[in-house]
Order: sequence, then structure tokens, then C-alpha cells
Amino acid sequence: MKQILLSTLFLSICNLLSAQTPCDDGRYSSTVFSDFTKISNITYGSNTSWTGGSTTLKMDFYEPEGDTETERPLLVWVHGGSFIGGSKTDPDMVEFSERFSKMGYACASIDYRLGFFPFDSANAVKAVVRAVQDLRGAVRYFYKDKQTVNQYKIDTNKIFIGGSSAGAITALHMAYLDDACKISDYLNESTISSMGGLEGTSGSTGYSSDIQCVVNGCGALARYSWIEIDDVPLCSIHGTADDVVKYNRGVVDPGTPL
Repeated sequence: MKQILLSTLFLSICNLLSAQTPCDDGRYSSTVFSDFTKISNITYGSNTSWTGGSTTLKMDFYEPEGDTETERPLLVWVHGGSFIGGSKTDPDMVEFSERFSKMGYACASIDYRLGFFPFDSANAVKAVVRAVQDLRGAVRYFYKDKQTVNQYKIDTNKIFIGGSSAGAITALHMAYLDDACKISDYLNESTISSMGGLEGTSGSTGYSSDIQCVVNGCGALARYSWIEIDDVPLCSIHGTADDVVKYNRGVVDPGTPL
């Protein structure tokens, strides 16, 4: 069943992104490269873990092998794992990164800060905030690169974020939890401020973290009312029998890996 969902999500993403990045030679809508190049364990920032220590934040970067394009759309993938497990090398994140890079996209699969205890709502929300901060730091990393050495050849007008389950939750909250009135509806504002705010300080501070699209694979958003008419578009797929992250609405079960 998971493979069916992944395949369906892959096709849905292809349709959405190719519409936003049209190309006459089939690039972005079909496989046009025979292989990809991967750069592992790039440090994109650091921040304080839930235990108070410092966590170095890493990502893997994928690009089409032999590509000469200098303005490439970027997909930033965020893994699942209940905010207590998982990694940038999870099979679904690797599969998406490899397949999309062969279609002409640049991809990044990120690690982010994990861990919260005990399993209560306040600590779970803090875990989401930390993950959002790290995802923003990863996006800022590519804006900074574009404005400095331009190693990765990214079109920063076409940065898309997405993930699976907990990773999708992270991407959704980065995209749609975006102003003060929404913050107070979610968690005490002083608590979020003490954590560094929604933008956070996970790396490349001072640069933009703007994105153009969200890919939701079996994730959830705390308030559907946060999605407004002028927000970035959303590509979403979810199994109706999901009893961890509910298909319609309900409380996420934190005891089961997301």
C-alpha cells in the first residue's frame, strides 16, 4: 500500500511541477538523464537540540549527472519518523531524490532536529517548530549559495518543499503557519520566541526562506483555516485508512512512527 501511495504521489508531483516548470524537451516531466550525482553530508546549519546540546544539521544533494543548466528548480525533501526517528537516507526520500534528479530537478534530502519527551501536545508542537526552523534554514542555505558562490545552480524562484508524514507535517507548517495571529492559536508566542521564532536560527540567517509549492505525503496541518487564498499551492495525497495521521481530521497518534 505504501508503494502505491508513493507512486501516486510521484505522478501527482510530476504533473504539478512540470506545469510550473515547462520545457519542450521533456525535462521536468520525464526521465531525461541516465544518472545522477550525489553530494552527501553537506552541513547547512546547527541549532540547539531538545536536550539543550548542539546539533549539526546535514543534507544530501542530488543533481542530474552532467547537467549544464544553470537555473534549476529545487525540491527539498523532509523525512518522516514521528519527530523521533528517520533520516535523510530513508528509502522514500532517496527514491524521490534520485528519480526527480533524473528528470532534471535538483533535490536536497535533509536531516533535522529530532526528539521530544514526554509524548504530550506542548512538546510535540515544539518538535514541529524545531523541524520547521531547520527546514527554513535548509532553504535559506540555497538562497545564500545563489547570492554568493552559486555552487548548486538553483533557480530560487522555483523552490519546492515536501515530505512524508512527519516530514509533510513539517513542510505544511513551514508554508502555512506564517503570521503572529496564527502562532498564538498554536503555541504560546513567548515560547516560540524563546526558541528563535518560526524563522529560527538554524543557518544562513538573513536570507530568504520563501518557497513556491508544498508536497504533502500523508501529513497534516494543525488548522485548515491557515491555508489562505494567496498562499503557495499544495500537492497532497493521503490514504483514507491512515489511523496514525488521520485522513480527514483528528489527533495524530505520536506513539506510531510517522
